Amino acid sequence: VVVWIRHVRHDLRDREQRKQRYDEARQKQAAAPLQTYRPALRFWDCREAQAPMHAHTWPTKRVDLNKISDFILCRVFCIAEVARLLKENGDKLPYTLYVVNAVQEEIGLRGAEMIANHIKPDVAIVTDVTHDTNTPLLNPKKLGDTKAGEGPSLTYAPAVQNNLLKLIIDTAEKNEIPFQRAASSRSTGTDTDAFAYSGSGVASALISIPLRYMHTTVEMAHKDDVDNVTKLIYETLKCIEKNHNFKYF
Repeated sequence: VVVWIRHVRHDLRDREQRKQRYDEARQKQAAAPLQTYRPALRFWDCREAQAPMHAHTWPTKRVDLNKISDFILCRVFCIAEVARLLKENGDKLPYTLYVVNAVQEEIGLRGAEMIANHIKPDVAIVTDVTHDTNTPLLNPKKLGDTKAGEGPSLTYAPAVQNNLLKLIIDTAEKNEIPFQRAASSRSTGTDTDAFAYSGSGVASALISIPLRYMHTTVEMAHKDDVDNVTKLIYETLKCIEKNHNFKYF
């Protein structure tokens, strides 16, 4: 109990320090000339060290942190766009489709767990973001080689059902949708795990958007990747048949 209380107090103290640094950064941002602007929250991902700066990797205009609506929420946009395409094109799927967005992914996949237990799906196609490992200070040799602009990232992992993944890959190749491959040794760290291990098991797959500066206010995704994730999910849904059997045996 004592250890737990000390950890909570440390958490609170750390939060206060981060808030103070946030306020200081906001003040510097407001006073900085437009040409010398750098992301206000660099400290969030601990990159205060001498990182190589490339002109094309940083925003070219000042970002108002109060106007969060100016940013495209890629994952929400993709699934909403898929639903729009299905409706506008009059596609009739031979099964019931649920388009959902989960909360509390970062603190234990809680939202996805509740959704999976409530809906009890047979198949789950999850979209999330993954690190563009060609970002400064990241090492592709350690983290895998994933680049923004070269297509969605398809993950191999214990939680990913291989027959569903094969269907997605075949769909991408058939429709000439570029894609990349990634691997996770245990957990994917996404809602895929919550769906895959819910109930008696759900055939699940993960399609990710390569992203730079994840968990900061200057996250960047390539527009082509967003479009291709949308297209890949849309085309895959049309390939899934009624009572589709994804079993290995």
